[in-house]
Amino acid sequence: MRTVQWTLLTLVMRRALVFCLFLVIARVLTPDALGIFREYTLILLALTLAAPVGLDYVHVTARSRHGRTFAALTGLSSLLALVFTVGLLALAGVIGRLAGSEELAAIIRWSAPILLVHVLRHDLKFDLRRRMRLRLLAAFETTNVFFYASLTLALLLIFHAPWTLFAGFFAGDILETALLLAERRRRYGRAFLPLGRMRTALRVWREHAGYCLSTSGTHLLGLWANQAPVFLLGVLFAPSWLGIYYLAQQMIGLPVTLLTQSLQNVFFPTFARMNDNEKAHAVKRVVFAAAGIMWPLLALYGYALWRLVPVLFGQRWAEALPLIAPLGALMASHLVMNPIASIPVALRRSHLELAWRIVSVALLSLALLFSARLGFAAAIRVYVVVQILMHAAFVAIILRLVRLSVPRMFGGLFLLALPPAALLAAGYMLHNLAWPPALATMLIVQLLLYGVVNLLTSGRLWHEMRAVLAVR
Repeated sequence: MRTVQWTLLTLVMRRALVFCLFLVIARVLTPDALGIFREYTLILLALTLAAPVGLDYVHVTARSRHGRTFAALTGLSSLLALVFTVGLLALAGVIGRLAGSEELAAIIRWSAPILLVHVLRHDLKFDLRRRMRLRLLAAFETTNVFFYASLTLALLLIFHAPWTLFAGFFAGDILETALLLAERRRRYGRAFLPLGRMRTALRVWREHAGYCLSTSGTHLLGLWANQAPVFLLGVLFAPSWLGIYYLAQQMIGLPVTLLTQSLQNVFFPTFARMNDNEKAHAVKRVVFAAAGIMWPLLALYGYALWRLVPVLFGQRWAEALPLIAPLGALMASHLVMNPIASIPVALRRSHLELAWRIVSVALLSLALLFSARLGFAAAIRVYVVVQILMHAAFVAIILRLVRLSVPRMFGGLFLLALPPAALLAAGYMLHNLAWPPALATMLIVQLLLYGVVNLLTSGRLWHEMRAVLAVR
């Protein structure tokens, strides 16, 4: 089985498990509990991304002396993870007050050392990516999610308490880290985890300081831009709103993650090895296949979710309904951008992405702060509009880097947007119909649209998707 196909299969399995978990969470826990969980996991993610200070990407793109770069990565990131853990413990009360949740402060106090595990797991996963062991990485991640989801479901059904989310999440990460360590020990023996001397680690970092700063800054700013509603609106609104937003974001992002993560994991390590013509062709193929196949599917899925949220999750989550349409539009732009977003880093032009990220974060933050007075849902709609415009600007930058025509590519994307627009128009006309016949009608319309597009492109639609899945 080819790498993308295997990664996609394991992602489907993981997302199916997470979907089942969310069905139970929505019935057992309140939006406040889910909002607190999202806030804390994002804090951990931000610190995990900051700890390697760019040496993770130096290790992946290094052409030689991989033992030296990995020792520098693990040594420096472990030290910073320890510093961040102490800081997290010291600031737990401040974070809880900002989020309006003493429960969050209490959770941070008893679980902050898990950050050390998160950072080590991050380093080990990047080493697997560097060695192109992507199938094994997908298998470890699937094992993590299966264990996490199963344990959390069991604990939820017994205790009905928010702490069960954290217990299952942390246990799954510890298990995955143990599997990653065992794999390195089998390959490298006693030298499986080299913690480089700090002097050597700093020397390696100084050799790549510009690249490290730009890549590290880029990914931290990217996290802020993508999760700005949680970071900013979490201070202005109750945790329950964050829980509702998190549910809507996770559900509408399901098909997007399935494709973009499977492509992105393979695309980044292989892109730097291509020649200029291969790079342009690969970008064109990925963009048009993602938009041509997935945009209509996302439209159908978004419509189904809009009809089924009250049925599947209960009426207390009905406030997520106004968020589904704008978040669906945002996910459509992610479908195009995410698989190719690592190209500036792969080409060692990460300063371009860093500049774009700085502008994006500034505009998105201002948009959220000024629109928050209109209410949570209105602020999300403004955020989505600004984010889509910034995604379009970044895609244009990438197209220029690989010497593709920006007007021609955007014109093609506009034509590919017509079928999902027609699908949504059909769904709007069926809004008074009961959901089972409405969804069946929408599915028939989608299959007809796929057939028409495939016919108009002389079979190119299906051919391009097969070509993308053939990337090893």
